[in-house]
Amino acid sequence: MKVLSIGIMMFTAVVVLSGCGQNVMSEHAEELSTEPVKIVKPMIKEAALANRMEKCQFKGIYPIYVKELSKNEIAVETLDDLCLYFNNQIERHPFAKCIYTFDNYAHTSALNGGTIEKTIIGAKVVLFCFGKKLLDPKVLSVRPRAIGLCETESHFVISFLEVPNSSLTETMIKWVHDLTVQKIAKGLSSSSSDL
Repeated sequence: MKVLSIGIMMFTAVVVLSGCGQNVMSEHAEELSTEPVKIVKPMIKEAALANRMEKCQFKGIYPIYVKELSKNEIAVETLDDLCLYFNNQIERHPFAKCIYTFDNYAHTSALNGGTIEKTIIGAKVVLFCFGKKLLDPKVLSVRPRAIGLCETESHFVISFLEVPNSSLTETMIKWVHDLTVQKIAKGLSSSSSDL
């Protein structure tokens, strides 16, 4: 379990640092990864959600979704609040289960020789599982799920590996999309109370 968790965390950290898509770390993408990032059109049913996240082929192999959100775009203000938001979404899901929130920033900064890109001020990984069925031992290779949450001075970068079940990928995309919807709803309710 420890090796699997470390592997997921390292993958998430590399994804965030790789400069995939529109990212505040894009100026450092060349020094962090020599592999090209291939942009792929998101494959989801709802067109409104398609514009919310970018699908990338990280290292030409791993299908990931990435979204960079300005802190002004969303209702949450801190990285811990963002973790709590995703933990709440997971707990509300009919069969998803929270496992752990790993502080990747604290872990890396405590390592002798650990390196963190200078614009990153926080990085956490929310681990959870959608496992409703266990019909093939190989499915364990893509479990548990992880949502990488990276904080810079002005943005949050959210990333995750595509889920083999497309409806669950859409669920995760919706969770990210709903972050901006909550900000809009919060703004509308505060402006109506000013009337």
